[in-house]
Amino acid sequence: VSGFAMSRYRSGRDFEHAVKHLLERAGFTVTRAAGSKGPWDLVAVKFTGRSRATVFVMLLQCKRRRR
Repeated sequence: VSGFAMSRYRSGRDFEHAVKHLLERAGFTVTRAAGSKGPWDLVAVKFTGRSRATVFVMLLQCKRRRR
């Protein structure tokens, strides 16, 4: 693996971790699909409502572009 490809991987991974941390601070339980080439990178779940019976689920694909 070239240094350029590895730095792109690390950059993407770091961005996924930053998004994961923000979601966790907002009360979500977050799972990261490490090394996934699938349709999403993070799965975020939050139980809400009086009896926590309402479930809010987000499937996220994280993209980071350099400017």
